[in-house]
Amino acid sequence: EGLGGLGALEQYRLTKELHEAALENYVCAAESGDPQASLSAADLSLSQMAPQLETSKLEALFKAAATTLPRGALGLSFFYCNGNFTDYDGPCKHPEQAEREIIRAVSMGSTDAMNTLGSYFESGDLGTKDMSRALACYQLSADKGNQQGINNVGRLRPQNTVSIKASHCI
Repeated sequence: EGLGGLGALEQYRLTKELHEAALENYVCAAESGDPQASLSAADLSLSQMAPQLETSKLEALFKAAATTLPRGALGLSFFYCNGNFTDYDGPCKHPEQAEREIIRAVSMGSTDAMNTLGSYFESGDLGTKDMSRALACYQLSADKGNQQGINNVGRLRPQNTVSIKASHCI
């Protein structure tokens, strides 16, 4: 983390080398079974500040992080949609796998995942457009005090002349 922090300051000539060293250390820690190190390595690899890991390695890191970390499951969900691309702007590549992982993150209590799942239901990006489930996910997040969830509930409720009834998020 120290190497990554020094690299993030961008005032050192060796910024790139510091990020590369941070990635190497995260990968090493991940290999010893640390889920947070797995998530940090995957995130840093996709940040474009360090070398990008090969797709299979990145997937393995996200899978290791997803076993215990809600952010890991959410990251794996994004990975299943976007692949190893930071600028992908197409349809979700593997919607069933992405939905399974985001539901895992919601089950672990991630309010970010609740909002993202709500957004997916609202847009239909995972194949199912369901405004009542979108509202239920946003409401679940709002009930936990998440400001984005509160904003989304407020945005959806008055938008429709026909009131949307929240069903179930997951």
